[in-house]
Amino acid sequence: MTLAADIDPPHAAPSHHDTDTSGAEMVFWALPTVLLALVLGVKTWGLVALTLPALVMVAVMFVIIIWITLP
Repeated sequence: MTLAADIDPPHAAPSHHDTDTSGAEMVFWALPTVLLALVLGVKTWGLVALTLPALVMVAVMFVIIIWITLP
């Protein structure tokens, strides 16, 4: 090994695990990502690309309705 490889940099950038990411921040990153995926899907396949997310949301809403009605 060389001498340069053995020396740790004095100001190393924090890794991904060192940062404290809240759940709200993740939601604010997920919303534009999902919206971008929908826009690109509609641009590529037309309005047919909206049917699969709608079909998935039926199951999600079914689970949410059952969850909120549990005693």
